[in-house]
Amino acid sequence: MWSSTFEQEFSRLPGATSDEIASFVKTWNGQLTEQEMQEIRDSQRNPFPQTSPFYSQYKPLEPSTWLFPQRDFPQSYLNFLSFANGGEFQNGERYFQFFGTVDLREMNRGFIQRVVFRAGRTIAQLGCIHNPAIQEVVS
Repeated sequence: MWSSTFEQEFSRLPGATSDEIASFVKTWNGQLTEQEMQEIRDSQRNPFPQTSPFYSQYKPLEPSTWLFPQRDFPQSYLNFLSFANGGEFQNGERYFQFFGTVDLREMNRGFIQRVVFRAGRTIAQLGCIHNPAIQEVVS
């Protein structure tokens, strides 16, 4: 499948077991734990310089009100996880990384931290340090 879809494979994790998928479906979008909320609180910093008029107005976000989307994944995505439980691939200059059962909750938590949302879910991202165009910008 990968060789007919992607020009280059960086990694492909083995497929998730049915038990891993069942656990993932039950837990990926559960309420944030106390530990997760504390990690989010501890990671927040005032983005404004002290000389900015906005510095004193900054208020950290309170994660206790954040919710993961309560939507089901399509069966086709769950079937896909049984084939590959995460991976990184490239077509031309496009880099594709998809998250497996272990990483998806953490990646969505990071996304929620940046944009509090209620309707979507992140299952993959485009662009990464492996992308030569991005490497040039980062270097």
